[in-house]
Amino acid sequence: MSRILVFGDAVDDTILISNNKHLIPFRSPNYDLFERDTVIVHKERAGAYALTKLLEELAKVKSDIEVVSGDDCYVICDGTISEWISREVNIQSDGADKRWFLAKELGFLEKKDVAKELFDENDVTNSDFWKKKIEPSKIIAIHNSISTKKNAYCSQVFLKNLASIAEDKLILLRSMIEPTGQGTNDSFLEQLCGETKLVNKTILLLDVNDLRRGHYNICQGLSWEQLLKETIQSLKDNISKNNKFCAIVVCFKHDGCLIFKSGDTNENSTLYFYPDAIEGDFVLKQGQYVFGAVTVMQAALASALASELCDWGTSLEEGVKRGLVAMRHLVENGFIGEHDGKKIRFPYNEVANILNELEKVKSDNKKQNEIKQVKIDNHDVVKNDSWSIIKEVLSKEHNTSKATKETLQEWCKTIVETGEIEQNIPYLRYKKLITYDRREIEHLRNIHQMFRTYIYDTKASKPLSIGVFGPPGAGKGFAINQIIDTIATMKTEKVKIERFEFNVSQMKNPDDLVTAFHEIRNAGISGKCPVVFFDEFDSAIDTQQTGLGWLKYFLAPMQDGKFMQDGHSYFIGRAIFIFAGGTSHSMANFQKKAEGDTQGKALDFLSRLRGYIDIIGLNRECPTGKGHYEEVSKKYRVITGEDCKKCSFTEKNICSCSHFLRRATLLRSMLEKKLDINEENKNEKIQIDENSLNKLITEGDYLHGARSLEAIIQMSAITPKRKITLSCINSDCYEMNTVPKHHRCKWHVTRWGV
Repeated sequence: MSRILVFGDAVDDTILISNNKHLIPFRSPNYDLFERDTVIVHKERAGAYALTKLLEELAKVKSDIEVVSGDDCYVICDGTISEWISREVNIQSDGADKRWFLAKELGFLEKKDVAKELFDENDVTNSDFWKKKIEPSKIIAIHNSISTKKNAYCSQVFLKNLASIAEDKLILLRSMIEPTGQGTNDSFLEQLCGETKLVNKTILLLDVNDLRRGHYNICQGLSWEQLLKETIQSLKDNISKNNKFCAIVVCFKHDGCLIFKSGDTNENSTLYFYPDAIEGDFVLKQGQYVFGAVTVMQAALASALASELCDWGTSLEEGVKRGLVAMRHLVENGFIGEHDGKKIRFPYNEVANILNELEKVKSDNKKQNEIKQVKIDNHDVVKNDSWSIIKEVLSKEHNTSKATKETLQEWCKTIVETGEIEQNIPYLRYKKLITYDRREIEHLRNIHQMFRTYIYDTKASKPLSIGVFGPPGAGKGFAINQIIDTIATMKTEKVKIERFEFNVSQMKNPDDLVTAFHEIRNAGISGKCPVVFFDEFDSAIDTQQTGLGWLKYFLAPMQDGKFMQDGHSYFIGRAIFIFAGGTSHSMANFQKKAEGDTQGKALDFLSRLRGYIDIIGLNRECPTGKGHYEEVSKKYRVITGEDCKKCSFTEKNICSCSHFLRRATLLRSMLEKKLDINEENKNEKIQIDENSLNKLITEGDYLHGARSLEAIIQMSAITPKRKITLSCINSDCYEMNTVPKHHRCKWHVTRWGV
């Protein structure tokens, strides 16, 4: 039997239960449980206390662990104030249950001395007192969160005694690097690191927000690759540089977890993640949140380590997987209400049962199998800007027995035949839009965040302007519409959106643009948020020979939310302006044109944009991301038309990887339309031979992007229940090195091998 000692801060959080009514003003932190007309207030103990309770529940069903703790191991502190509301949750098949979720965080209690002395000081300084608790324990689980003078004193005494008898102890430390609103940092981490033999046996558990509070520059919600790069850089530079923990575990909310190894430079770290999410996605999709996620992870790690001390590396991996599943369960089901809703509490028994079930079935559990993992070279992630998970998976896991190209073809075959998304690598899905490309994922997530923030900001009074660029047929309008559809159907209050699309190249004069602004203005007056797509905004006005002539008419509406007509000023109000390039296929291309604009309006236009997306399209890119491939010269060309000397295209290049998968996803969608596959028969498998698949996916340059692929599918003799072969897709256009001049497909596809 393994004994777990829990020591640290037991935080008393103040919970306000509003029953979905208006809250009374909250002023004084000095009261006990009481009830008024619309608000019930009570204290819920968290931190080390919650960790103890959760482990005790686990110990009831696990005969191999014993938990030791109590008031003499806690420093009781007042913590946060928050408002909670109830929702109906389907816990069991026999009906819904009322559960409680966080509605609003109201801050921290403003008290100078929040520590409450619940133990005898003589006991604390007595080494025999701590020896009785520490010596028989195998795991020391420390929860260190809020800094106080009493906490610092107690921690110092505890560490001093721990150091003297810590020869075979494994320490699991949950530490918040920065203070969370009270007092001065108690230097607990620094004290621990000062004891070399302690830090070498310590597993440090952090939430990524702990690092952000420590002023470390870490992005949020863009891509796993960028998040890993900045997190690992922060850990290497600021925490593990002089303190060689045996491992550092970083939680990315409920969507992933990093096990960072700092003791051996040759050892890889490991990321455990959900491929369909990035940090914060799960909570956003659920539309609800509760406290206690990292406490659940600490309990999962502690119980796993206690059960399998012979191999702490393997048990740490199992603990992370169990913890992620249990953390998501907590968010889905919320806190439990007691005493007719006058008190709510953490669902200790429920979460413990989840952790126990996951341990019993281990790798056979479906929910755990949804979690993927990838080994990471810490140095490579930080130094290599082109590092990506898809490339890492291909080179280190799948490429052991197969070539990279063969593995990609297998992935593409699965996508086309079954419609299933490749689950071994991160992907982004907004309704019907699916992408695996790291750069495109980052752009789309960034725009999604901007749109969502703006749409729900009722105080916004001026338009939000975004640029969208890409080659013809790349799907610029499609991408924007899928993002807007995703926001409009989130589990929050429905947003009234009205969409407009105007092709600027078809407008005869500026009066046509004024008419469009009036339509947009009318939608805003009616209480809707207009989303306006200005296609080919970079086209020329008929009366002038040079391009970019329309830009000057957009400047005032973009900057001030106003436009002029007959000497009168009209207010547009809040709206989202999407400017889609017609002659510019990338932001870099448009910037080049803007610099050559003699009127100087293009640079003014650029200064008013708040973001942009480069939609990549179906054709392979220059590996540097600065150009495109030209079939005629068989070379990559940069924007200026010069050869891109740095490019050396290989089948392992990341652009090629996403290029294959992008085509497979779009091909599946077009075949579903051609074969009339809908919701009723969506699981129907499409039969396609290997040669046909390889020709469509890995060969050829689609001259008009998705439109060309769509044209080829439409011209093909593809019918339901019949296997797709080369004879079905007009194979003669692929038989020669170039498309026959007489063939109708010459306007849609070229041929070059990978």
